[in-house]
Amino acid sequence: MRRPRMTPVELATAAVLGTVLALVLLPLGRRAAEARGRDACADNLKQIGLALKMYAGENRGVYPPTNPIAHNWIPDPAAMFPAYLTDPGVFICPGSPFAADHTFTRLGPAPRRRSPECITSLFYVYTGFTITDDETAFALYQACLDGLMGAANGRMVNVAKPVFDGAPPSGGFGQAGIPVVWDRVGLRNADFSHRAPIGGNVLHMDGHVAFIPFDHRNNSRYFPMTQISAETFGSIVPPPPPGCTPLLR
Repeated sequence: MRRPRMTPVELATAAVLGTVLALVLLPLGRRAAEARGRDACADNLKQIGLALKMYAGENRGVYPPTNPIAHNWIPDPAAMFPAYLTDPGVFICPGSPFAADHTFTRLGPAPRRRSPECITSLFYVYTGFTITDDETAFALYQACLDGLMGAANGRMVNVAKPVFDGAPPSGGFGQAGIPVVWDRVGLRNADFSHRAPIGGNVLHMDGHVAFIPFDHRNNSRYFPMTQISAETFGSIVPPPPPGCTPLLR
């Protein structure tokens, strides 16, 4: 028995319905994927936060120093691995356009293994200083460029505290208002780990992680998701250390 053919009107109706469904479902799929990426990135930050707390608990409340490599704004891997962290992949935000199988791996035959020595601030930023606004962030960054980091303890740089010590600075911020580690803010929208909406996850000293939308007007209520962050800590794509796989996009 022959099946009846669809009429031109029925074919057109089916095509329209298919197009409408695609227009509705595709954005929903993108939003769901973006939400999963934000959640995975937030989980990484929570793991990093626990490791930092453990380090501080065993070092009289002081958080670890930053990586000694210039413009590499992360905790010093020598202080974190393997005592407090074991997986270098925790410093990779899976939603970032820079994330790849070879990220943070050493040069050598495949398959390559990620190495703590290869970690950079390609995805997350940690300054080691208690900063809560754009002005202080810019002062800290400029001090690094001028080689004045040693002068920070002498109050030549307006930084509330030399390093995190578990106590709120004099500005009245509690630990819930002090950012410790955050998604790197890029100079281009395409460089953000999260783009729908554009912004980033921020780990605070009390351990909670919040998503903060990007604000190009440098309103410090949104710090560190501001243009100043992009023009300072996010302005240089940190090169991989010697012996590590180059950045490929």
